[in-house]
Amino acid sequence: MKKLNKKNIAVVTLLAVSVLLFTSLCTAGTALSAGQPSQHFAKRWEGDATDENSIVYAPISCFMSSDVYFSYNDIMRTRVEFEKKLVEASIKTQEGTSSRLWIDAYSAQSQLTLKSDKSSVTANVTVVGGDFFLFHPMTFVSGHAFSPDDVMQDRMVIGEDTAWQLFGSNDVVGKTVYVGDTPFLIAGVVERQEGRLFEEAHGASPRIYMPLSVYTSIRGDIPITCYEAVLPNPISGFALTLVKDVITDEETEIIENSSRYNILNLYKSISALNTRSMKNHRIIYPYWENIAVVIEEYCIVILIVQTAAAVIFIITALCVVISFIRKHPLKNSKTLKTIGKKIDDFNYKRYIKRTAKKKIKKEKSP
Repeated sequence: MKKLNKKNIAVVTLLAVSVLLFTSLCTAGTALSAGQPSQHFAKRWEGDATDENSIVYAPISCFMSSDVYFSYNDIMRTRVEFEKKLVEASIKTQEGTSSRLWIDAYSAQSQLTLKSDKSSVTANVTVVGGDFFLFHPMTFVSGHAFSPDDVMQDRMVIGEDTAWQLFGSNDVVGKTVYVGDTPFLIAGVVERQEGRLFEEAHGASPRIYMPLSVYTSIRGDIPITCYEAVLPNPISGFALTLVKDVITDEETEIIENSSRYNILNLYKSISALNTRSMKNHRIIYPYWENIAVVIEEYCIVILIVQTAAAVIFIITALCVVISFIRKHPLKNSKTLKTIGKKIDDFNYKRYIKRTAKKKIKKEKSP
């Protein structure tokens, strides 16, 4: 057996490293995108879409500024317009089912000072409506989320760090906190996610989640700067076009999240990588969108390195093949001659069979 020289060892090492790097980055990219549940809600909503009559869905996010925003009446108007558009397109739920055809959520950002019988804290408030907690699943340390169908709306969900600052414990479901003189019950306590990225996007301040109706009852109207919907998408781009036909303000940024981490979309984003962070508008992005954007940029960088690793592997492999051909001309290869002979024999047998079939067909014809 011929020993490998230094050059051959270097080539083999380069091929192995490029393959290992490519596969490792594939795993890392998949894990990053899969770790964003709010970006994949459409798949969870449509469930097992194996039935030929199943509806395919697309998640759409709309982000606005504090100058151009939604009110609650705008939300109601938008819902009515969506229903009209779907009826015009003859899209409806399957007969015999009571499930909703589509679903939405909306949110706004503010701050409030909360008081308990032990302490007080100023917290960031995510004011929510619709099915917010379905779009953004959270891990509850105790209790549960509130929903639009709850009879009693005087409740809130607080973060684990908020619970500790107010009560010195996270077992606080059912306890009362005050905003001014107005009491609220704690419905649930959510776990604070770990990681530098979450810390940067979420902020160090405690956070609570409060129904829009409750917030407006104590503080009045608030600009709704984020609207999200999961809509039927029978053909690519249908849901996005529907939303853009209804929400026509040019200052509103409308995104279809289903293709956010798609390879083709990531490749398209590479050319704008150096300008992606430059924003000349005043759109307010919630923390989960900021996290999604950073993850998208991570995936773009990973894709660039993956592409480089693939190019290195292909070029190196081609050089190896060319070098082999130069040292071992294929025209003198016994293996190549054997393969060629077998191909010729196969083609000859097919020719004989076709000729025989034509002869038989000719004899049968009058």
